[in-house]
Amino acid sequence: MHVTGDIVTEDLGRIFASVSHGNIEPLKQLISNQQINEYVRSAALEALLVLVAQEVISREQVIEYYAELFSNRSGEEYDYTWTKLVINSVELCAIELKPEIDRAFEEDLVEEFFIGQEDVNECFQLGTEVALNKLRQNRRYSFIENVISEMKNWDCFQESRPKKLDSSFISPEEFTSWTPKKSKNQAKNKKKMQAQSRRKNRSPKK
Repeated sequence: MHVTGDIVTEDLGRIFASVSHGNIEPLKQLISNQQINEYVRSAALEALLVLVAQEVISREQVIEYYAELFSNRSGEEYDYTWTKLVINSVELCAIELKPEIDRAFEEDLVEEFFIGQEDVNECFQLGTEVALNKLRQNRRYSFIENVISEMKNWDCFQESRPKKLDSSFISPEEFTSWTPKKSKNQAKNKKKMQAQSRRKNRSPKK
């Protein structure tokens, strides 16, 4: 996570899917290995959605596997993969998994900052075809075809030039209280950290 930064939560699922050649067994092994970072495992879960959107594997195949993941819960502590499992099930309009999803909420396995039960119900009302069409049209669930075009806008490849602050329009009082605006990514990452902190401080349910 510290080395790759936002790529884990942004594009790692697409990378996994793009190099998988349709073989999902390594992805399954990654998902089931609880020694691996929860966000990396979540990216592997998302890779399966990419493969569905690109019609490499079937929706039914993934739902069957997700059902196994739900049923194999055996009292392990919360991690983000449970939230991601619910999110992905909703993206597939997996109404078949509604009882398992409800139980995950009841057992406090889902971080409701990211998805709530109302979101689940609303998405399920759209129907399978609408859900699959949205999936296919979403760039997040596409293969990476051109590495250069994908990476050219990354911050590490941008020329770093410190911006000068034009203080001619700022009073001394305003200048002392002025702080730079945070980027959307910074704000999003802060929210993720806050949500993660909240769930880690919870008392486990008995």
